Formats: sequence, C-alpha cells, structure tokens
Amino acid sequence: MLAEPLAAPAQKAEKVYRIGYLSSASPSPPSGLEPFRKRLRELGYVEGRNITIEARWADGDAARLPRLAHALVELIA
Repeated sequence: MLAEPLAAPAQKAEKVYRIGYLSSASPSPPSGLEPFRKRLRELGYVEGRNITIEARWADGDAARLPRLAHALVELIA
C-alpha cells in the first residue's frame, strides 16, 4: 500500500506595508519616529514582519527635504 502525505494548505503570506518617514530633524536625539513605531506596534504592525519603515533625515537642513522626499517616493512607489 502506498500513501502520500496530505498537503497542508499554503499559508497566505502577510502583506508587508512600506512607510516613508521624512523629518527635517536628525535621528539623534530621539525624534518623533520612536513614538510612531510604538503606536504602530500597539496596532499590530511589526517592523520586519508586516511593515518596513524607510526613514530619511534632513539634519536641520530644510533645503535637503525636496531631494529626500523624491528619493522616498522613488523607493516606496
């Protein structure tokens, strides 16, 4: 008698959302990104599992914002 293992239904891969975060500040000292990450975790979003956050910082130089925003759009789109 031959037997085949029953195929388990494939698990549906969870969608990974990409979030672009742009700030005119610098990443140090801690910025508004940490409270944002905390709230996302509270809502069930976990970096590396179902979200990716792409952060860009202008380090206080507002003239850099348009270029950084454009790079984020290109990356996220």
